[in-house]
Amino acid sequence: HEACTRSPPGEPPVRAHMSSALLHGAVTPFLDAVCEQLAALSGRPAGGFRADAANEASNIVGGVLAADGRFTDSELDAYLDVIGPLLDPPLTVSTLAARELRLFADAAEHLAAPTVMFDLLCRADAQHGTRRSHEYYEHALRLAHVAAALDLVPSPTEIAAIDGLRSALLAHLDAAGVPRPGRPATVPGLSGDTPRSAPAGG
Repeated sequence: HEACTRSPPGEPPVRAHMSSALLHGAVTPFLDAVCEQLAALSGRPAGGFRADAANEASNIVGGVLAADGRFTDSELDAYLDVIGPLLDPPLTVSTLAARELRLFADAAEHLAAPTVMFDLLCRADAQHGTRRSHEYYEHALRLAHVAAALDLVPSPTEIAAIDGLRSALLAHLDAAGVPRPGRPATVPGLSGDTPRSAPAGG
């Protein structure tokens, strides 16, 4: 990839710095929550899921940014500053190169379909009466809203993309027979809280 030619980390434009801080504040909780749930489900260390969780975050943010077909410098700077280093391999390119590479081609369409990771959490919840998928749902939507907020004025198509993501996730929960966030379990004795841990495979 072309070497990154953006402003040095210590001297970013004010808007770009604020956007990066905003995005970082949503990406980190998303990664932590998703990795924690996958670790509890599998019995493996949470760090082993970091790259997969980063790809999920990248797809969510990229899908929202791509919804209106335009990318501001602050949006791209925030993505490259926060998510770029988390990818495998790390993405270190300039904003100009990011545009030329068409990083987010078809990304908006991907928001309309639940990912393999979310499906895994839903199926585990349906089988074991857990609520791990709720952690993904809540943090994914927050991340999507923050991605839209990187623009000074979120566009109607970005808002529509977030609504599409929400609808897709809720429909998948419904199809799996998992209660929606905020709704009580339909089976007596089940708690709506997400357990902090579970045996391997559960």
